[in-house]
Amino acid sequence: MGPGQDGDVSASVARAGRGRLWAVAILVSPAATTFGGMVAGAWLGYDVAPRYDGGHDVQWLLLVGAIAGVTAGLTIGHRGRGWVQAWRLHRMRRRDTVTVTATVRQATPRVIHNPRGGSVTVYWVRVGWRDPLAGDQSGLRQYKFYGRRAPAFEAQVHPGAQVPVVHPATHPNRFVIDVPYAPTMADQFI
Repeated sequence: MGPGQDGDVSASVARAGRGRLWAVAILVSPAATTFGGMVAGAWLGYDVAPRYDGGHDVQWLLLVGAIAGVTAGLTIGHRGRGWVQAWRLHRMRRRDTVTVTATVRQATPRVIHNPRGGSVTVYWVRVGWRDPLAGDQSGLRQYKFYGRRAPAFEAQVHPGAQVPVVHPATHPNRFVIDVPYAPTMADQFI
């Protein structure tokens, strides 16, 4: 191994581990919150409510707890990309990072229609910048939105727009486009 390669291997293993950990969290959170909601519903329906209802159990609270748990789990999965993005930016700003202004070279939207209804718009955003240490750099990130297009996002990343890019000083390929939208989870662990 050459100089510096040992750290690169451990960093890529750490990134892969974080990616796997996040995948497990996304899979486990709906199940865990559903179970927690059902336990809370059962406790309310079979223990608390009968005290005030003359001894009748209220089984429908179990269903209400399950629905609340599923809703909470799906919300965690949906908003998690934004939480990870904010966490990464916070960590990067505390460490040895480089912040540069990049130019959007290409922003390509693709609307994917679901035959059962609804659609998703996926934007591929290619940026380029001049790094003080590494020279000319470019990269691609993917952003996903529910529905047909996202006009506010398009206004920020149209071709020719200037956007801030943050990356570790030694790894410009692990950049984050500092816009208030989170990229897809796969881009969070590159």
